[in-house]
Amino acid sequence: MISSETSKIIGQAVAGYGPRKRQLREAWLWPIPGFILAVILIITGLDWFYYGYTKYGPVAASLWSQDWLAAGIIVCAITLCLTVWQFYRSRVKISLYQYGIGIKLPGRSLRNYRWEEISGIASATIQEKLWGHIIRTRHRCTLYFSQDSPIILDDRVHKISELATRLKANIYPRLLPRLRLQYISGGQLSFGPIGIQLNYLVMKEKQIPWEQIERITVNSGHFCVEKRTQVSDHTLTHRISIDKIPNLELLFQILQRGLNGIS
Repeated sequence: MISSETSKIIGQAVAGYGPRKRQLREAWLWPIPGFILAVILIITGLDWFYYGYTKYGPVAASLWSQDWLAAGIIVCAITLCLTVWQFYRSRVKISLYQYGIGIKLPGRSLRNYRWEEISGIASATIQEKLWGHIIRTRHRCTLYFSQDSPIILDDRVHKISELATRLKANIYPRLLPRLRLQYISGGQLSFGPIGIQLNYLVMKEKQIPWEQIERITVNSGHFCVEKRTQVSDHTLTHRISIDKIPNLELLFQILQRGLNGIS
């Protein structure tokens, strides 16, 4: 249930996103090898203790078994701690409301934000490859706030891609008119490490005049700017990972509407 005070601020609940179900299953499954190893070590230690005690007495039993038993106890303790940590990390809940969002992350209190308090969002799909084959796909979404530090959401959240899409649908219509007005007025727009102004683009703290830019694209998860050089038919490409660039879609909308000769 949403409290009356919260309802006054961000409205009624629209949707909720909890921990990824597969992650909860993994939290149960992955410690099993650790506990099996711990049991094997402890049983081996007890076997050595029994053998030593029955054949040579308590001193030999203690000497021959103590390392095995200690290793088993250590492995069991580490596995238990990591299991608790996995469950602790999975305690994430994101709630969408009419006028904002509620975020509850492990170790943090519930924070409610109105849409107007969110200054940007950056999302990316990261594919990890081995010998040219995709072995894992990860998703990450970073929220930027006008009066708070950024919050990173990842695959711990169930349907993180769907959540990112719904967040952009609420955030972008509020940001775009102000950004367009600022751009037309000659101000510099900031998109994290990227800045644009009527006369130039700023990338890695360097100004690149528009007439020197051959092409702007997104390729393999990177924002790419191809810059003309003094050598004929030769360009220099600058790259920045798109997960570091908030409001990437708005950046391209403004570029497409406000610039000529950029494709």
